[in-house]
Amino acid sequence: MENLLTPITIKQLVKRKHFYATAYKDKLIIADKLSLSELFKYPCRLDAVSILICTDGKMECTINLKKYTVEKNMIVICRNCDILQILSCENLEVYAGVVSIDFINELKINFWQQNYRLAPRSTVTKITDTDKELLKHYYPLLHSNILSGSKETENIIKNLIQAFVYNIISIINISNVSVIDSTASRNEVLFDKFMNLLSQFHTKERSVRFYASEMCLTPNYLSGAVKDFSGKAALDWINEYVILEAKTLLKYSELSVQEISYKLNFPTQSAFGKYFKRLVGIGPKDFRG
Repeated sequence: MENLLTPITIKQLVKRKHFYATAYKDKLIIADKLSLSELFKYPCRLDAVSILICTDGKMECTINLKKYTVEKNMIVICRNCDILQILSCENLEVYAGVVSIDFINELKINFWQQNYRLAPRSTVTKITDTDKELLKHYYPLLHSNILSGSKETENIIKNLIQAFVYNIISIINISNVSVIDSTASRNEVLFDKFMNLLSQFHTKERSVRFYASEMCLTPNYLSGAVKDFSGKAALDWINEYVILEAKTLLKYSELSVQEISYKLNFPTQSAFGKYFKRLVGIGPKDFRG
């Protein structure tokens, strides 16, 4: 399924004034100083897998519209298809790594086949002090080798990234305090499956009936389960996802309103305009400014 939010590449990310990073070609960036509240104040996708290790402070964020609180000794993993927005930060200290999808494929690493917890969604997981210290050690090793520019740099970087990723997979697999708990309620499991489907199909399908059918449920059952777990109706989640995509296209793409309405599978520009105004309060052209 097509992802319409224009993804930010590693090259573009490095150029941003709020990102202080060490970059290796267009394959990898690592950082230990981030102004995340400015960097991701608007919803965006990265054309990469991003890994954030929180060593202190607090961050409120949304990933695919789901709200998370990230605190000390927590790790966040976002896929390249995930939509990230930072809502607030408080004395936040982090180590961050962003690895291009091409580099991930080159290293033959597949997070989501090797870890069932990562398969349907982003991961926010609590880790121990020991885990944190282990993962932190990779930053100076990567940093010094990227700067060295020796003829062996490429192989060293590859091996360090592979070791780093496999350590993360191991930590998440054995963690007994994961925010994403394997003993989750049935409604939580259904909600996560619904949100995963929504991330794939929201540009084409806007009916609860479609998602219920994909999950072999009745629309009423799905709506009840989603509302019970999240406090918000399934149709509200669908509308929020569509509006999120529409707003970003209006602000950051050069597509016309008519082209955006076509991309989002509305029968006419007028139908899209009425839908947008009903949910946002102003029309698409006024929102674009």
